[in-house]
Amino acid sequence: VAQVEIPAGATIDSATLSVYLLTAPDQTITVHRVTNAWEEMTITWNNFDRAFDPLVLRPFISSPVGWKDVDVTDLVAGWLDGSYPNYGLLLAQSIPLQSYTKMVSSDHLDIAYRPKLEIEFRMPGGDMYSVIIQRPGESPENVVDAYFWELYPDENRGGSTHLYAGFKNDKEKYSVIRFDVASAPPDVGAGTPGYWKNHPEAWPVDEITIGGTTYTKEEAIAYMMSSNKKDKTFTMFRALVAAKLNVLIGNESGCVDDIIAAADMWMGYFPVGSGVRAGGKDSPWREGEPLYETLDDYNNGLLCAPSRDTLE
Repeated sequence: VAQVEIPAGATIDSATLSVYLLTAPDQTITVHRVTNAWEEMTITWNNFDRAFDPLVLRPFISSPVGWKDVDVTDLVAGWLDGSYPNYGLLLAQSIPLQSYTKMVSSDHLDIAYRPKLEIEFRMPGGDMYSVIIQRPGESPENVVDAYFWELYPDENRGGSTHLYAGFKNDKEKYSVIRFDVASAPPDVGAGTPGYWKNHPEAWPVDEITIGGTTYTKEEAIAYMMSSNKKDKTFTMFRALVAAKLNVLIGNESGCVDDIIAAADMWMGYFPVGSGVRAGGKDSPWREGEPLYETLDDYNNGLLCAPSRDTLE
């Protein structure tokens, strides 16, 4: 299973569960925290044994047909800060009426309609990021789910293309979903711009915002690779990208949070490639250079985060 990692030190702004409803009985579906481990292809009504917190985290109405978005911010934040283990969540129907809601599972052939979890998080410097977790192929990877039925208490229904919550033949159906997400381990050491431009596989994100402009990883690396030494916006860009990535992977940043914010503002006024020269008393680089020098010290492990070279 490929676990998705949220950078250490991130603040969770929101987490949204999205499930696609195939029926709309207009019933209240409740979301609960699962309290014990389970496996997709072995879970049954009996061995699950109602291992969930009865506290309702977030109810929603099962209508109309289509996507239903559910706020699960507190649940995901608890997984990530270690308040409780990530055993996933359970969907149940609150009133024992003879109706049930049918939903798309992660085994459905149409990938686009599978359950997904979108997490938006903020780093200490203030930058916002988001990640969407959804099973991308046939193998479980980072999402597993299953339903099970009181009528057949020892049968496993993992691998079904559908999930259910509600009642049929006076017997209840539950569904469980687990998104394998965790907080990344902190203190991995700071890397220089040279490290980050030559190790794209180590980037924790696929895009990065510098001076209010969002660059893809490929675009950012291309600018970092530039040999333009006269234009100091390239110098600042390289240092700021490296610093933000070092924070994203979990390094201590209290010593540079204000500097990162100031450098980000500087680059908002002078975007990469805008031709800032070092000479002259009126050059913007007179203000930018001290910011760059602090970022450079941070990226080389001379401030509050160690160099990754000392940890390898």
